[in-house]
Amino acid sequence: MAAKAILIPLVLFFISSAANADYRVLSIQSISIAPYELAVAGFEHGFGASIERVTLSGLTRNDATRYIRDYNPDLIFAVGRDALLHAKVVDTIPVVFCMILNPEAVLGRKENARGISMYLSPEAHLSRLLNLFPGIRSVGLLYDPAKSGVYVKRAKQVALEMSVELIAKPAMRTEEVFSLIDGFRNRVDFFWMLPDTTVVTPDTFESILAFSFESGIAILAFAEKYVRSGATVSISIDAYDIGRQSGEMAKRIASGTPVTDIANEEARNAKTAVNSRIAGKLGIPIDQNAIKDIIVIK
Repeated sequence: MAAKAILIPLVLFFISSAANADYRVLSIQSISIAPYELAVAGFEHGFGASIERVTLSGLTRNDATRYIRDYNPDLIFAVGRDALLHAKVVDTIPVVFCMILNPEAVLGRKENARGISMYLSPEAHLSRLLNLFPGIRSVGLLYDPAKSGVYVKRAKQVALEMSVELIAKPAMRTEEVFSLIDGFRNRVDFFWMLPDTTVVTPDTFESILAFSFESGIAILAFAEKYVRSGATVSISIDAYDIGRQSGEMAKRIASGTPVTDIANEEARNAKTAVNSRIAGKLGIPIDQNAIKDIIVIK
């Protein structure tokens, strides 16, 4: 009986995989970089079958359109902004996307595309931050309303529910960041760097980092690379799991669920990295046991 109990789910898995193998998926990848490769590998895991792949490096838009037409996929998996720009020209094929900061700006009113946001929810950010640093009472951030306004509005509500004061200042131009950042001095415990391309550039990050060291205010970043460069902590996406989440969405479409019945989703898993040396310099105690699989950089 135990053998049968194990056999049944295995049989169902192979039936599902075989069905998905007959469903033609074309992965269009903007460039070949590690996070995108992880996302494609995760997609194949979540979808349950191998897929055809093409990378846009060196291809013109006409080349990509011709490739889509010649392969004639049942679904397109677009990884990265440029990939979605190429995929959006096709109205008759479902598109699942990921690894794009602001997909709404690319898609407009397109109804054949759904995907996974690169943004982690405000709940995920603030709950993890408070678990790591229980003494936090106030957080500041800069944002471009056109790019991050909806997210910040939600973050304010979440912060209120968690009894955290969130001070958010709009920055419509990158040049404004240099003067606005100093307004958080003596007002917040943490500065929250959103993945907002108006606010965060190589030059502004250097200024934000200098502000952190001078003011003693810690930085919450959105990628581990910033922690390795001097930010205090990062709470970031898991590229492989975002791909897997995308594959599960594609599987629903392959099983007959209309694209219009599927909602866009936020990334469900997060990775946390903390720079213990920087936290020590800033005099911020860390509860390293509060989060499983935390990456500690010394």
